[in-house]
Amino acid sequence: MILFINGFEMDDWAVHESQVRKTACYTAFGYVGGSYFPGLVSKVCLPLNGSFEENKKGNVYSPARDITYGAPYYHGKQMHYWDPVKKLLSDGFRDHRLFFINGSSDNRTTGHYRYAVGEKIGNEILKNWEWLDNFNKTFTRLGEMKYETMHTKNLSPSIKDGLINYFEYTTDQLRNELSHRNASFSLQPNETLKIIGHSMGAAMSAGVAAAIAKHPVYGKRVEVVLYLAPHQPQDFVHPSQLNGYQSSSKEDLIASKNDINIPMAAGDSEAIAMYNLFNPKNPLPYTVDVPVSIRWGKGTTAYQRIKNISEDHFIQNVTHNLSSMNGHSVGTYNDEIIQFFKIYRNTSAVHR
Repeated sequence: MILFINGFEMDDWAVHESQVRKTACYTAFGYVGGSYFPGLVSKVCLPLNGSFEENKKGNVYSPARDITYGAPYYHGKQMHYWDPVKKLLSDGFRDHRLFFINGSSDNRTTGHYRYAVGEKIGNEILKNWEWLDNFNKTFTRLGEMKYETMHTKNLSPSIKDGLINYFEYTTDQLRNELSHRNASFSLQPNETLKIIGHSMGAAMSAGVAAAIAKHPVYGKRVEVVLYLAPHQPQDFVHPSQLNGYQSSSKEDLIASKNDINIPMAAGDSEAIAMYNLFNPKNPLPYTVDVPVSIRWGKGTTAYQRIKNISEDHFIQNVTHNLSSMNGHSVGTYNDEIIQFFKIYRNTSAVHR
């Protein structure tokens, strides 16, 4: 079983900010001449409604964290977030039971916060797994008791009918409860769990893994946690008892950089050209790079290994292209995923 947890979904967040959290802004700027212009909403409305401030108020963007099969969803709409790498990971693990959690969160959430959300999800997963395991045992035992009662000769008909009715009623109650559970997301015998988190979803993945790792039974079933382009890796830790790998780009504009360099004119271009004509060995630059902070939009991050990820389990993304936010997009990690499977060792207790 593979559990994917995605990162930030810009379009979903922007629509929520303009149409849900600040509907007055949406009404004022979304329509021009009776027509709706979503681009105008994002360019004009978002800066005005405090979308980039810390400690926002109101209905802050936070998607449902349901565990779904085959793909993540937002408001019932399938997301194609993992399409560029899903098959590569599935084939690499030889595992085609793929489950997903929408890990997208508000742009100003921290790694600490998303880790805590992941821990909560992990504890809910444990409760569901424990219930499903108990269901199988209880359901089987009720059937056995009903059969024994029906074939017992020394019971009066009234007592026998009462016991049979009780067993049938209890069985119906269990079936009803089962219908409200995610029965498909359960570990099959000797099956292991692989968790893969990208960007914002990395901290959430660590939290899910940390919660499950504490369980005396299910903790042994976690095979590996793979972090791709983790955002704010300084804010959370990888569970030390679990197998973990990480891949990041040093140039990543979202998960690694807090500033971007903007080229600015160094002075009068004609004067610089004249100076350089007579000083060819020590020319002056025509432009200089001025660092501009981008923390205001996404919080503070860092390019570093997550604590408890060993150096030999860290793969630097150096094959990205500049058009993909310098190695942030999940689709830039194909080469690194291939490299991961070349060095990967399964150390889970189930495997041993």
